[in-house]
Amino acid sequence: MHFLRWLVALFAVTFAAYLCLAPGYIEVDIPVPWHKGGSGFWLETHRTQLTDSDVTGVMYVHRQFGFTTDAHDWKSEDDVFAHFEQHLTRLGWKFSVAGIHEGFAPESSLLGAGNHRMYYRPDDRHRTRLTLSVWRRGASSDYFNIALTTANASLRRRIWEFLDD
Repeated sequence: MHFLRWLVALFAVTFAAYLCLAPGYIEVDIPVPWHKGGSGFWLETHRTQLTDSDVTGVMYVHRQFGFTTDAHDWKSEDDVFAHFEQHLTRLGWKFSVAGIHEGFAPESSLLGAGNHRMYYRPDDRHRTRLTLSVWRRGASSDYFNIALTTANASLRRRIWEFLDD
């Protein structure tokens, strides 16, 4: 019986360690009308582990990409941002800055400041970030490309950043 208790305790500790060290991809579910014909809005989803040469640990990056069609009535980038910001605010995300370059969001280095916004969670301002990028599909197009990307620091990276401060 003593061995069984020890085994259960070992399993509990192992499971708790796994939960602490498991990848922390953050998926944000924003309701967006589907395309006509029944296909979902997000056409691409990527999960990546991003490393930096001067920081130990990784950023767990989750990126979604989609584009608008006739099923969406947004007429400007501001209309798209307003829709997403309404839902992001409800989910606890706060606007941080527009137009800043973030390595985990490739669009941020390609688009102007008016096409890219960053958000954070107040309880974890520097370790969990979200970027929203919106740009027209063509110069005279009424349709938009949208990329929603989250980045979450691994436990190892959080420890590194804490010790580096």
